[in-house]
Amino acid sequence: MNKLKSFCKFNRFNGFAVKPDRRDEHDKKRDRRGFTLGELLITVAILGIVVAIAVPIFNSHRDDAKESVCLTNRTAFKQALTIQQMMHKNNPSWAVTGLQSYFDAHKEEYKCPSGGTYTLKLPADMNLVVECSLHGAATVDNIMVDVLNGITWTNTNRVDGQNESGPTRNNVMLELEKLNVDLDGNFGVKLWTAAKDANGNLLFVWSTYDPINTYVTPNEQWKRIPAICYDDKTKKYIVGMSNIAWKTSSTPNYYSLATDIEGGGGFNPAVKKECATYEEALKEYNRLKPSSKDDLNKYRVEGGFEQYIADCGPHYYGEKQS
Repeated sequence: MNKLKSFCKFNRFNGFAVKPDRRDEHDKKRDRRGFTLGELLITVAILGIVVAIAVPIFNSHRDDAKESVCLTNRTAFKQALTIQQMMHKNNPSWAVTGLQSYFDAHKEEYKCPSGGTYTLKLPADMNLVVECSLHGAATVDNIMVDVLNGITWTNTNRVDGQNESGPTRNNVMLELEKLNVDLDGNFGVKLWTAAKDANGNLLFVWSTYDPINTYVTPNEQWKRIPAICYDDKTKKYIVGMSNIAWKTSSTPNYYSLATDIEGGGGFNPAVKKECATYEEALKEYNRLKPSSKDDLNKYRVEGGFEQYIADCGPHYYGEKQS
């Protein structure tokens, strides 16, 4: 009887009950325990991998956002400076000293969110540049290539800046508007075309010449004007004389600028030059002027690009060429 009492526990409500097995209590304690060291290490390792992947992506998007804001600020600053430049266009001395003074007085209003410093540069052609010490100077090629690579091309491998009925062109203009970029106001671009070659490589070509004001006869086909073509694959520039064509397939009609991938219908092979940098390309571009002649092929055997420069001389903005 004593053995039975030692084995059982009396409960006045339930009577005698058999004590639970000690092994059951051990199992419950084991079920209530935490993670093992190995499990914790695996969890920490997984979290570390996720963080290693996510943080650079987040930082990249944050840097891109800051660069976009910087571009917007520089563009707005340049617009304000350009207005001042035009207001004092009859005062040559102000064009340098006065413009720099205006820049110094207002540069605190336009700041780079990444902490870059803005400086004003005035090239010989007086096409002023606001440059950031971290993000460089805004150039039409780096802005447009980013936009063109970021949009969806609609049923075409070519887009013309003057084709107002083109859906791809309209998408480009919307993206530029978001960036507060006016191609004409910021860079003097009157005519631009983008195209993709058979391998999907992007080429962007532009000119500061307005075809309507460049030639005496309106809507005239196959004239040649100076243009710069940027190749996004080689990261180089082709400067030369590009054909333009008057397109009547859409309403309103528009001018189309040839790219360098279009063979005989594109850049004249005798009068073109490859450049490694934007600054070099702009310098060579400013040495050219429009031509209403189609006999540029003679320069293929008569000294090419440099001989053409010697014969034609530098151009002047706004001058009509017959």
